[in-house]
Amino acid sequence: MLNVTTKTTSEMTEEIFNEENETEQTVLEPITEEPEIQPKLSEKLYLPADYAALRFPLNEYTDVLQIRDLKATVGYGNPAEHTNVLIFLTATHATTYLMFSRLAAYTEHIRYHGDIQAVFEHIAPTRRVYNANDFSIDSLARFYTDVLAFHLEDQLTAEERMLFSIVYDEGWINDAIQPTGIYAVIQVSMENPLPSRRSLLSHEWVHAIFFVFPDIKDETVKLYRSYTAEHGTGQFFNFLGAMRLSYNTSDELLMANEFAAYLLQEYAELRQLIADAPFITRMRDLYKNYL
Repeated sequence: MLNVTTKTTSEMTEEIFNEENETEQTVLEPITEEPEIQPKLSEKLYLPADYAALRFPLNEYTDVLQIRDLKATVGYGNPAEHTNVLIFLTATHATTYLMFSRLAAYTEHIRYHGDIQAVFEHIAPTRRVYNANDFSIDSLARFYTDVLAFHLEDQLTAEERMLFSIVYDEGWINDAIQPTGIYAVIQVSMENPLPSRRSLLSHEWVHAIFFVFPDIKDETVKLYRSYTAEHGTGQFFNFLGAMRLSYNTSDELLMANEFAAYLLQEYAELRQLIADAPFITRMRDLYKNYL
């Protein structure tokens, strides 16, 4: 006898549903979020507007001057071409302060050397720090790196951003705010009378040579050490103090650099202190191919 099992419609529907679930498993794809694109460090500093839109247009500064042009302009320099130095002849003292005062305090000032927070707290960008300025590309990179590290980029002046933008466009600093080679920036205000301008630029030019030629820098430091080992630092530091220059005298590289520049300029006050003619001759011989 054949037994026939009769199933209700609801039972048959449930079986079909279960079979489909066994054979067809739905695979859910994991939901992934698109990674957030972080801006390059350089983008936080780069001047967003066109240079020409600034209150002080770019044509109020020089671009990279060749040494031959410098010699024709101020009677100082070597005819050979050399583009590792960026020379700013700023139109006014006000421009100078807005672009360079805080960088100068961060780089050289005895109170603020290396302390970016103190610089931004105490140095107004309208304040004079030095009459003229000089920087290695390394010191510029450190300044802007610390600006970002302490989230001070929104407090930069347009002129400070312009300075970064120019050296970045020259290829001297990369997107990570690291130097790409050995370079220097020097500056003198065109608002100074011509004799003063010549003197200041000749002084800053010695600094530029110190920065861009490692062998000259090393030999200058050796000469400075040999002099101070015999005579001490008192004479030179007194000279700087008499000129009311608030340099960080604990920075040996800075002191050696300033020592060479003031000595080669033949400041009468310093020459009276340093009566060592053979020593002066050795310093002159070190720089003679570039002055």
